[in-house]
Amino acid sequence: MSENCCTKRENCCEEEHHHHHHHDGHGHFGGAVLRIAAAVCLLVAAVIMEKCLQLAVWQLLLIYLVPYLIIGFPTLKEAVEGLLHGDAFNEHFLMSVATLGALSIGFLPGAEPEFVEAVAVMLLFNVGELFEGFAEGRSRDSISHLMDIRPDIANVLRGGVAVSVTPAEVEVGEVVVVKPGEKVPLDGVIVEGSTAVNTVALTGESVPVDFFLAVLILVGL
Repeated sequence: MSENCCTKRENCCEEEHHHHHHHDGHGHFGGAVLRIAAAVCLLVAAVIMEKCLQLAVWQLLLIYLVPYLIIGFPTLKEAVEGLLHGDAFNEHFLMSVATLGALSIGFLPGAEPEFVEAVAVMLLFNVGELFEGFAEGRSRDSISHLMDIRPDIANVLRGGVAVSVTPAEVEVGEVVVVKPGEKVPLDGVIVEGSTAVNTVALTGESVPVDFFLAVLILVGL
Protein backbone atom coordinates (compact mmCIF):
# COMPACT_ATOMS: atom_id res chain seq x y z
CA MET A 1 0.00 0.00 0.00
CA SER A 2 1.55 3.27 -1.04
CA GLU A 3 0.92 6.49 0.88
CA ASN A 4 -2.11 8.30 -0.48
CA CYS A 5 -4.21 11.34 0.26
CA CYS A 6 -7.96 11.74 0.19
CA THR A 7 -10.37 14.57 0.84
CA LYS A 8 -13.22 14.23 3.27
CA ARG A 9 -16.64 14.07 1.64
CA GLU A 10 -19.55 16.09 3.01
CA ASN A 11 -22.08 14.23 5.15
CA CYS A 12 -19.94 11.12 5.16
CA CYS A 13 -18.90 11.14 8.78
CA GLU A 14 -21.48 12.71 11.04
CA GLU A 15 -20.69 12.29 14.69
CA GLU A 16 -23.44 10.40 16.45
CA HIS A 17 -23.82 9.58 20.10
CA HIS A 18 -25.45 6.26 20.89
CA HIS A 19 -26.46 5.14 24.34
CA HIS A 20 -26.51 1.38 24.69
CA HIS A 21 -27.88 -0.56 27.63
CA HIS A 22 -25.77 -3.64 28.05
CA HIS A 23 -27.59 -6.84 28.80
CA ASP A 24 -26.16 -10.22 29.68
CA GLY A 25 -27.35 -11.96 26.53
CA HIS A 26 -25.74 -15.27 27.43
CA GLY A 27 -27.49 -15.37 30.81
CA HIS A 28 -30.85 -14.54 29.25
CA PHE A 29 -30.36 -17.17 26.55
CA GLY A 30 -29.42 -19.83 29.09
CA GLY A 31 -32.40 -19.00 31.30
CA ALA A 32 -34.79 -19.21 28.35
CA VAL A 33 -33.38 -22.61 27.35
CA LEU A 34 -33.86 -23.91 30.89
CA ARG A 35 -37.46 -22.67 30.97
CA ILE A 36 -38.20 -24.32 27.63
CA ALA A 37 -36.62 -27.61 28.71
CA ALA A 38 -38.52 -27.59 32.01
CA ALA A 39 -41.81 -26.78 30.26
CA VAL A 40 -41.31 -29.60 27.74
CA CYS A 41 -40.63 -32.14 30.51
CA LEU A 42 -43.61 -30.99 32.56
CA LEU A 43 -45.86 -31.01 29.50
CA VAL A 44 -44.91 -34.61 28.76
CA ALA A 45 -45.54 -35.52 32.40
CA ALA A 46 -48.94 -33.78 32.29
CA VAL A 47 -49.94 -35.70 29.16
CA ILE A 48 -48.94 -39.01 30.79
CA MET A 49 -50.94 -38.15 33.91
CA GLU A 50 -53.97 -37.27 31.79
CA LYS A 51 -53.77 -40.62 29.99
CA CYS A 52 -53.19 -42.71 33.10
CA LEU A 53 -55.46 -40.99 35.63
CA GLN A 54 -59.14 -40.23 35.55
CA LEU A 55 -59.09 -36.57 36.48
CA ALA A 56 -61.73 -33.87 36.32
CA VAL A 57 -61.29 -30.99 33.89
CA TRP A 58 -60.40 -28.53 36.64
CA GLN A 59 -57.76 -30.93 37.95
CA LEU A 60 -56.25 -31.25 34.48
CA LEU A 61 -56.21 -27.48 34.23
CA LEU A 62 -54.17 -27.22 37.42
CA ILE A 63 -51.69 -29.78 36.08
CA TYR A 64 -51.26 -28.06 32.72
CA LEU A 65 -51.03 -24.62 34.31
CA VAL A 66 -47.63 -25.57 35.75
CA PRO A 67 -45.78 -25.89 32.39
CA TYR A 68 -47.95 -23.11 30.93
CA LEU A 69 -46.93 -20.57 33.57
CA ILE A 70 -43.28 -21.66 33.52
CA ILE A 71 -42.97 -21.04 29.80
CA GLY A 72 -45.62 -18.34 29.44
CA PHE A 73 -44.98 -16.05 32.40
CA PRO A 74 -42.66 -13.65 30.48
CA THR A 75 -45.21 -13.44 27.67
CA LEU A 76 -48.08 -12.80 30.07
CA LYS A 77 -45.99 -10.17 31.83
CA GLU A 78 -45.24 -8.41 28.53
CA ALA A 79 -48.94 -8.52 27.67
CA VAL A 80 -49.91 -6.85 30.95
CA GLU A 81 -47.20 -4.21 30.58
CA GLY A 82 -48.44 -3.52 27.07
CA LEU A 83 -51.96 -2.98 28.36
CA LEU A 84 -50.71 -0.61 31.04
CA HIS A 85 -48.81 1.41 28.44
CA GLY A 86 -51.66 1.51 25.95
CA ASP A 87 -50.09 -1.00 23.56
CA ALA A 88 -52.74 -3.69 23.78
CA PHE A 89 -52.55 -5.35 20.38
CA ASN A 90 -48.95 -6.56 20.45
CA GLU A 91 -47.84 -10.13 19.80
CA HIS A 92 -47.57 -10.97 23.49
CA PHE A 93 -51.12 -9.84 24.22
CA LEU A 94 -52.54 -11.72 21.25
CA MET A 95 -50.64 -14.89 22.17
CA SER A 96 -51.84 -14.62 25.76
CA VAL A 97 -55.47 -14.22 24.69
CA ALA A 98 -55.23 -17.17 22.28
CA THR A 99 -53.65 -19.57 24.77
CA LEU A 100 -55.82 -18.53 27.71
CA GLY A 101 -58.83 -19.02 25.46
CA ALA A 102 -57.59 -22.51 24.59
CA LEU A 103 -57.22 -23.30 28.28
CA SER A 104 -60.82 -22.20 28.87
CA ILE A 105 -62.44 -24.12 26.01
CA GLY A 106 -62.63 -27.34 28.02
CA PHE A 107 -65.13 -25.80 30.43
CA LEU A 108 -67.70 -25.09 27.71
CA PRO A 109 -70.60 -27.57 27.42
CA GLY A 110 -69.73 -30.43 25.07
CA ALA A 111 -66.26 -29.05 24.29
CA GLU A 112 -63.03 -31.05 24.46
CA PRO A 113 -60.18 -29.71 26.61
CA GLU A 114 -57.39 -28.06 24.63
CA PHE A 115 -54.82 -27.89 27.41
CA VAL A 116 -52.04 -29.60 25.45
CA GLU A 117 -52.56 -27.31 22.49
CA ALA A 118 -52.51 -24.20 24.69
CA VAL A 119 -49.21 -25.11 26.33
CA ALA A 120 -47.68 -26.26 23.03
CA VAL A 121 -48.58 -23.01 21.26
CA MET A 122 -47.07 -20.93 24.07
CA LEU A 123 -44.01 -23.19 24.03
CA LEU A 124 -43.48 -22.80 20.28
CA PHE A 125 -43.96 -19.04 20.55
CA ASN A 126 -41.21 -18.80 23.15
CA VAL A 127 -38.91 -21.01 21.10
CA GLY A 128 -39.39 -18.57 18.23
CA GLU A 129 -38.69 -15.65 20.56
CA LEU A 130 -35.51 -17.38 21.69
CA PHE A 131 -34.17 -17.77 18.16
CA GLU A 132 -35.20 -14.22 17.28
CA GLY A 133 -33.32 -12.86 20.28
CA PHE A 134 -30.27 -14.93 19.41
CA ALA A 135 -30.30 -13.62 15.83
CA GLU A 136 -30.70 -10.04 17.04
CA GLY A 137 -27.76 -10.48 19.39
CA ARG A 138 -25.55 -11.75 16.58
CA SER A 139 -26.61 -8.83 14.37
CA ARG A 140 -25.94 -6.36 17.17
CA ASP A 141 -22.46 -7.78 17.68
CA SER A 142 -21.75 -7.53 13.95
CA ILE A 143 -22.87 -3.91 13.83
CA SER A 144 -20.78 -3.07 16.90
CA HIS A 145 -17.77 -4.65 15.21
CA LEU A 146 -18.31 -2.56 12.09
CA MET A 147 -18.58 0.61 14.18
CA ASP A 148 -15.20 -0.17 15.76
CA ILE A 149 -13.28 -0.38 12.49
CA ARG A 150 -12.91 3.40 12.15
CA PRO A 151 -9.54 4.64 13.47
CA ASP A 152 -9.51 7.14 16.31
CA ILE A 153 -6.92 9.38 14.62
CA ALA A 154 -6.81 11.07 11.22
CA ASN A 155 -3.65 12.68 9.84
CA VAL A 156 -4.79 15.93 8.20
CA LEU A 157 -2.61 18.17 6.03
CA ARG A 158 -2.74 21.67 7.49
CA GLY A 159 -0.21 24.20 6.34
CA GLY A 160 1.75 21.48 4.58
CA VAL A 161 2.16 19.52 7.83
CA ALA A 162 0.32 16.32 8.83
CA VAL A 163 -1.61 17.01 12.02
CA SER A 164 -3.16 14.19 14.03
CA VAL A 165 -6.78 14.92 14.98
CA THR A 166 -9.93 12.93 15.68
CA PRO A 167 -12.08 12.11 12.63
CA ALA A 168 -14.83 14.39 13.98
CA GLU A 169 -12.45 17.37 13.77
CA VAL A 170 -11.75 16.93 10.07
CA GLU A 171 -13.45 19.58 7.95
CA VAL A 172 -15.11 18.82 4.63
CA GLY A 173 -12.58 19.26 1.82
CA GLU A 174 -9.49 18.79 3.99
CA VAL A 175 -6.81 16.36 2.82
CA VAL A 176 -6.17 13.29 4.97
CA VAL A 177 -2.91 11.35 4.66
CA VAL A 178 -3.20 7.57 4.93
CA LYS A 179 0.09 5.75 5.35
CA PRO A 180 0.81 2.08 4.54
CA GLY A 181 -0.77 -0.20 7.12
CA GLU A 182 -3.22 2.41 8.37
CA LYS A 183 -7.00 2.29 8.03
CA VAL A 184 -8.95 5.01 6.29
CA PRO A 185 -10.44 7.25 9.03
CA LEU A 186 -13.17 8.83 6.87
CA ASP A 187 -15.00 8.37 3.61
CA GLY A 188 -13.27 10.35 0.91
CA VAL A 189 -11.96 10.61 -2.64
CA ILE A 190 -8.32 9.84 -3.45
CA VAL A 191 -6.55 13.00 -4.66
CA GLU A 192 -3.00 11.67 -4.74
CA GLY A 193 -1.38 8.25 -4.92
CA SER A 194 -2.87 4.78 -5.27
CA THR A 195 -3.23 1.73 -3.08
CA ALA A 196 -4.45 -1.86 -2.78
CA VAL A 197 -6.78 -2.40 0.18
CA ASN A 198 -8.14 -5.54 1.80
CA THR A 199 -11.91 -4.93 1.96
CA VAL A 200 -12.73 -7.89 4.24
CA ALA A 201 -13.99 -5.54 6.98
CA LEU A 202 -16.82 -4.28 4.77
CA THR A 203 -17.43 -7.01 2.18
CA GLY A 204 -16.36 -10.14 4.02
CA GLU A 205 -14.09 -11.08 1.12
CA SER A 206 -10.37 -11.08 1.87
CA VAL A 207 -9.32 -9.86 -1.57
CA PRO A 208 -7.09 -6.81 -2.23
CA VAL A 209 -8.88 -4.12 -4.23
CA ASP A 210 -7.00 -1.43 -6.14
CA PHE A 211 -7.91 2.20 -5.51
CA PHE A 212 -6.70 4.97 -7.79
CA LEU A 213 -6.93 8.72 -8.23
CA ALA A 214 -10.46 10.17 -7.94
CA VAL A 215 -11.88 6.87 -6.63
CA LEU A 216 -14.15 6.87 -3.56
CA ILE A 217 -12.63 5.06 -0.57
CA LEU A 218 -14.64 4.18 2.52
CA VAL A 219 -13.89 4.47 6.22
CA GLY A 220 -12.32 1.44 7.85
CA LEU A 221 -10.59 0.11 4.72
